[in-house]
Amino acid sequence: MREKRPLTLTQKLLKRSKVEKKKTTKHILISLPLLLLLIVVLSIVSTRPIPEVQSKQTNLARGILVGDIMMAGHVQTQIDATDEQSLFTHVKPYFEHADYATGNFERPVAEQSSADSDYSSTADSVSALHAVGFSVMNLANSHLMDYEEDGLQETLSAFNNEGIDMTGAGESITDETNSMSFNEVNGVTIATLGFSDVYEDGAAVDDSSGGITTFDPETFIPMVAKANQQADVVIVHAHWGQEYDNTPSERQQTLAHSLSDAGADIIVGHHPHVLQSIEVYNDTAIFYSLGNFISDQGWTRTSESALAQFEITENGTTEFEVVPLLIKEASPAPLSWSDKLNERSIIRQLTKDDHFDWTEEEGVIHFSTNSRDTGGH
Repeated sequence: MREKRPLTLTQKLLKRSKVEKKKTTKHILISLPLLLLLIVVLSIVSTRPIPEVQSKQTNLARGILVGDIMMAGHVQTQIDATDEQSLFTHVKPYFEHADYATGNFERPVAEQSSADSDYSSTADSVSALHAVGFSVMNLANSHLMDYEEDGLQETLSAFNNEGIDMTGAGESITDETNSMSFNEVNGVTIATLGFSDVYEDGAAVDDSSGGITTFDPETFIPMVAKANQQADVVIVHAHWGQEYDNTPSERQQTLAHSLSDAGADIIVGHHPHVLQSIEVYNDTAIFYSLGNFISDQGWTRTSESALAQFEITENGTTEFEVVPLLIKEASPAPLSWSDKLNERSIIRQLTKDDHFDWTEEEGVIHFSTNSRDTGGH
């Protein structure tokens, strides 16, 4: 028998390469389906849901309440890549099924007043609000007067051109007192007002100059009482509290209860840029802060948001549904199945003070208030 000759170095390398090739092919055949599966899973996880919203049945009116809308700064980068209306893509069905919608317009229009776009909006932003379906916007906030009278005039003109009602600001105290918004919906009159507790010197409206309406007791209590006499539902925007503080201050609670006593049915808080708790006080629904709605603030707490729907029923109750939202790339959207941790965080934040009776169904907070007999409507 012939003795087996030892392999040369070249032969050894060829043999080894054949073995490794077989192993590599086997690994590729195993890994490729796993990689494709991972791609599919990641695409599903990253897909932001567009909700299916049911039309109201026998209820008289459906409304929407949202938080701070800041269409400036890095939000403009997102707008440049698409357009203003794309920011509302994942929440648009809520607006399509609503009779009324309101929020806080945090950045004034100042295209002519300033070249600084970090803290100012454009007239196109107001056009987008009209296209989405906003009925009335609050202007009583700490930034409206950033560009003084010129910025105020540009903002008022932009809203007037689009036919969107405004509240919380005016060219004089008489103008503002008379400009509280009234919307008629299926025989229901909804009044909307706005006041700010946070502002710079000179920003408050007075007899001779324009500005925002503040929480001056001689102003806000008579205005809310007047609205209560003229409307079936009184909604008040309140710009108050401390930025990034999740807990309502004693000052916020005092003002909220005073608004309720004057005739407010729903109070919508702004300025903290994070969620604060909900309270029901004498059948007034108080949202101390709904956080951001359109925003470039990318922290977890400032990205967690909520949209409140309310339905005014024929039996005199108002039914609320509070939908958790998550803001990504400046745009709000309902939570997906991969956002369970955010869902629990949002619900815990809104209900932590236990100031109202609520239930949860499929990640949505439900509660109701009764019709208030305050002697006006």
